Amino acid sequence: MGNESGEWIRHGMKWDNPDCIHSVDEAIKYINELGFLPLFKNEIDGFSLEERTVPEYWWSDDPEIDPWMWRAIIARRHDIVYGKFFDKKAGFISKNGFLYLLITAGMDMILMHYMMMGKHLISIKR
Repeated sequence: MGNESGEWIRHGMKWDNPDCIHSVDEAIKYINELGFLPLFKNEIDGFSLEERTVPEYWWSDDPEIDPWMWRAIIARRHDIVYGKFFDKKAGFISKNGFLYLLITAGMDMILMHYMMMGKHLISIKR
């Protein structure tokens, strides 16, 4: 989502577009295929959940169609985490997104330990 001339613009596609993600299950499948998916539009065209969903459904409070609500549903899965994965200090722009973890056993504990050590390059919401 971008702010253009003081107006918030939601990017996305029409429901009948074959590349459109229509449900949380489709979003999960797509994230698992790619391994990483930013939540909002970024420098890479088409590489975000925002751009692959219907703009009018965001913040509709309907968990069946609202991608904003999907982030919490997706984060409750054991193999996908949602959070900020880059830090401006490290030379990256901070972006929210999803990350599919192939190695799940103990990953939460490793990430929590890393964060507690003061190396706050990531934050996780479950």
